[in-house]
This record gives sequence, C-alpha cells and structure tokens, in this order.
Amino acid sequence: MRVFSFLLLLLGSLGPAPLLHSQAASSQAFTQAPRLQNAEELQQLLTAGYPDHLRKLGIGGRIQLRLDIDAAGAVTHSEIQRTSGFISLDSAALRLVPRLRFEPARNGAAAVPLTIVFPLGFSPAVPAEHRPQEAARGPSVLNEGDLKHRLRRLCGRNSLVAQTSVKLLIGADGRVRSLEFLEPSGWRGLDRMAIEIITNARFAPASTSSGMPVGSWLVYTFSCIY
Repeated sequence: MRVFSFLLLLLGSLGPAPLLHSQAASSQAFTQAPRLQNAEELQQLLTAGYPDHLRKLGIGGRIQLRLDIDAAGAVTHSEIQRTSGFISLDSAALRLVPRLRFEPARNGAAAVPLTIVFPLGFSPAVPAEHRPQEAARGPSVLNEGDLKHRLRRLCGRNSLVAQTSVKLLIGADGRVRSLEFLEPSGWRGLDRMAIEIITNARFAPASTSSGMPVGSWLVYTFSCIY
C-alpha cells in the first residue's frame, strides 16, 4: 500500500534556534567544554560565506559539525554529522572550520582533547514587514489539492520511501520568504520534490484579529511510504 502524506503545521512563535551552543560527543573526562573565542567574527563569516544563489532564493539551513579539538584548542578533524539538506550550505560550513578559534576543554586545570558537536546556521535576511508576528489566523495553502497531486505523482515516479520536513516563513504578502529543512530525508529526490512543490504553492498569509496580514512560520512534512 502506498501512503502519500502532506502535513502542514503552524508554528506561530517559533524563531531561529541558537547557533553556537556546542555539546560534547566523546567519552573524554572534562570539567569545562571548549569555548568558542571568536563568536562575533563567526557571525560575520557566516554572512560572508552564505552561498549567494541560496540567499537570493531565501533558502537557509542548519548544519551540525563534529569537531575534534586538541589540547591546544585547534580543530584537528571536522565532518558533517547532520546535513542541512543542501550541499552548498554544508560545504560553506566546512569552509569556515579553519577560522574557528577555541579555548580547549579542561579536566580540572589540565587542557584535554575533546570531540564536540557544533551547530552552524545560515538564515536569509527578511524585511521587517514580513517577519513572524502574533496571528489570530494562520496561513493557508490556496492550491493544496494540486500540491497533493504533485506529491503523489512524484513519489510514485521515483519509488521513494522517505520523509522530509521543511520550515517556511510565509510573508505578509503570501510569499515564501525563508525555507530550510528541519528533517532532511536523506534522499535528494524527495528533498528536491519538496522544494519543487513549495515553489508551486500559493499561500494566503496569516492575519491578526483585525484582518491585517502578517508573517508566520509553517512546517510541511512530506512523506512517501510504500
């Protein structure tokens, strides 16, 4: 049996997740985790390193890097632990690694090596009038039937068994102002489908109790299950 699902979830007040909170990923004993020493510079590097073609499309994403940090605070190895769903963003994140400066982890007074998971995020700039606000009514899809038909056809054509979740910021004009994968499927076919379907979506924006259109967050979950 084939099941094709298309789930819309309103996230009325969900904002960007913190970008610079690392966590230990190894069993090395420590009393103090590594500390990033150039957080302000990193924010500037994220802006400068944001792939231009994705920025213009309003596509962002979050990446989790696995970093080995030695007792001197240098990153000796890096890899993607959790992808953004976009190769360009993952590659941009890896390019920033040599610019990261850490105070090393410590176990008591001694500096020790440690492996950590370190998140980075790329978020497109959104004009003030389209940023998320308190809404009495959430955004709605004006052509949902057409989108479900596209998903059914694309899932069947590619014989996919996967699921992906996409976070959207719908502006006060009903346009998608920001897009990022919350849960990449691991299947590029389905992730590409999700973007194709959203590109063809038409939205009525969220609105306040007085009827004024405002920006609002949404999450779509696309599933292909055989």
